Amino acid sequence: LGSAPVIQLKDSANQVGAAYGTSNAATAKFITIENLAITGTSSLYNLVSLDSCNDVVFYRVNFQGSQAISASTSRDAQNAVYAKPTDPTKSIYNLRFVECTFDSVTQGVILNAYNVKILSCDFTTMSRAVWVDTTYSAAKTENIKIANSTFDSIGRSAIYVNAASATTRTNVLSVGNFFGTVGGGDGSPTSPVVAFNNGSGNMSVNDVF
Repeated sequence: LGSAPVIQLKDSANQVGAAYGTSNAATAKFITIENLAITGTSSLYNLVSLDSCNDVVFYRVNFQGSQAISASTSRDAQNAVYAKPTDPTKSIYNLRFVECTFDSVTQGVILNAYNVKILSCDFTTMSRAVWVDTTYSAAKTENIKIANSTFDSIGRSAIYVNAASATTRTNVLSVGNFFGTVGGGDGSPTSPVVAFNNGSGNMSVNDVF
């Protein structure tokens, strides 16, 4: 698809966008997507756009974009998954990405969400693979685990965490991941492979660089 996100959530009143979750409509929850290829051709739209929701699982999903590797810092592009609530008081939480592949997108997974696990996934050909940033939304953004995943052909940081201050709790854990050609260079990257810019509770444990 080239004219809208491939997957976008509706609330119980079939509302999307700025109206999502208003007028006492219930937001989406308890969704499982598995064994599916999600393909996009437009540089303007996310493959998956997540608004306020909870308990959403992606299992063995192939997120396939159409972008070349870049060093873009834009969030307004073809991202694999963009998780940001329209209303920051209505959070996104309990997301799971298990054995998924992310290929040829501008950014991989952009998160303003909490209690997120990215497990045994493969990221290739993009600018940033996992982007956690509290400065774009007041929504709760913390407790994110990325484990046993591979990152290759990443133009900037594979895991990029940006917070408003050093005391902002983010709790991002990278554990047991493999980083190949990441940061704009093989062996001499121009961007940090894993970047923790402010935030507290962030750790890299048993990662391979």
